[in-house]
Amino acid sequence: MDFILRFNRALAQQRHEELGADHVDINENLVLKFPLEMEKQMTKIYTCKIFLKFQDELRNSSVIMPQFVRENATHKMYVVESSPKERVRRVREIAYDKELDFASCPCKKFESEGLSCRHILAFLRLFGNIPLPNQYIMKRWTRGVKCQIITDKQGVEIGGQRSSMLTWRAKLFQLASEVIDKAIIYEEASVIMNDGLQSLLGKIESIVSNTKSGGISEKGSTAHDYEALKDPSVVRAKGYRQRLKRGKEKATNAAKYRG
Repeated sequence: MDFILRFNRALAQQRHEELGADHVDINENLVLKFPLEMEKQMTKIYTCKIFLKFQDELRNSSVIMPQFVRENATHKMYVVESSPKERVRRVREIAYDKELDFASCPCKKFESEGLSCRHILAFLRLFGNIPLPNQYIMKRWTRGVKCQIITDKQGVEIGGQRSSMLTWRAKLFQLASEVIDKAIIYEEASVIMNDGLQSLLGKIESIVSNTKSGGISEKGSTAHDYEALKDPSVVRAKGYRQRLKRGKEKATNAAKYRG
C-alpha cells in the first residue's frame, strides 16, 4: 500500500508538471535574440525549455568559424576551434557526409541529447541564413509530438484511449485559446463567452455525475477500494519527546522570559 501511494503521488506530480509545461508552450512568447532564420523557425517547433538550450548553443556558435581542411569522394572535413571564452582550447573536426547530407561532430551532443551543438550550427551558417534542416531536428523535442500517430515496428498504428485523449486535448486546448484571445478584447464578447462556458460546464458535470452513478464496472468494488486508499494520518509514536535544546538556546529563551 505504501508503494502504491508513493507511486500515484509521483505520477500525479509528473502529470501536473507536464500540463504546466504545455501551458507555457502554448501561451508564452519567446524572445528572439538573433536575426537568423533558424531561430525564428525553432520558436514554432521546439518546446520552450528545449528552445532556450538551442538558443544558447546558437549564441555560442556566433563566435566560432569552421575552416575547410580536406575533401574526398564521400566526405568534407572542417576544423572548428573552441570559443575564446572557454578555458581549454580544443580543436574539433567536423565530418560532412555528402550522401546523407549530414554533419557529425566529435562532441556527440546531437547523438546524446538530440540537440545540435554549437559546432554544427556554426557549420550550417556557412550555407547562409537558412532554416535548420529536418535531419537535425529530433521529433521528441517538438511541440506537437504527442498529437502524432504512434506506430509500432511494423508500421501499424497504435490506438487506444490514451492517444485519443491526447489528440482531443490538444485540439480543444488550441480552440479554447483562440476563442479566449478573440473574446477578451471586447467586453460584450467576454460576457457571451462566460455565459456559454458556464452553461457548458453545467452540462458536462451532469454527464459526469450520470456516468459515475450508472457506470459501475464489472470488477465490482475494486474501484471503491482503490479510492479508499489515502495517506495515513500522522500520529505521535510512543515515547515521543520534544527535541533537546542547546545551552545557548536555553539561555536566550531565559533572557526573553526575564525581559
